[in-house]
Amino acid sequence: MAVVDSDARLHGEPSVAWFDTDDNSELALAPDFHSFIESLTSAREFDSEWSEGSPG
Repeated sequence: MAVVDSDARLHGEPSVAWFDTDDNSELALAPDFHSFIESLTSAREFDSEWSEGSPG
């Protein structure tokens, strides 16, 4: 589940994070929503990068 801090007026620019409730872990995805949207890619492109050996 990706979560955006919706009350930016109190907390500054909202960040985007992934919360895994099964694993009780959290992963920061982007410092703000705009960066998150700008970094989205298609699954096909993501699979291609991994198959070439460069995961990031």
